[in-house]
Amino acid sequence: MNSDSTDILSKLMEYHQSNQFYLNELKDALLPRGNRLDCIAYFTYSLHLAHDPAEESFCLGSFHIQNIGNQPLTNPFIHITLSQDAPFPSKENS
Repeated sequence: MNSDSTDILSKLMEYHQSNQFYLNELKDALLPRGNRLDCIAYFTYSLHLAHDPAEESFCLGSFHIQNIGNQPLTNPFIHITLSQDAPFPSKENS
């Protein structure tokens, strides 16, 4: 064999090995992992803070949950607590 065909064969073998590696990675990623409860949760908000304490300040927010697991997420419990020094008095404190 001449050097050109040897180079081509070695490049083909290298290409085949890298393809095989990626194929095995894909197969592994697609295997079932059992029942997983996995989610991403975050809270976004916008504030309106009054400079005069007699005026009302308010917070508009939304809570987002994205289920990235393979189990349904049912009846999540969400608890948001404001600190004592928050500019938004709770119903109990007003």
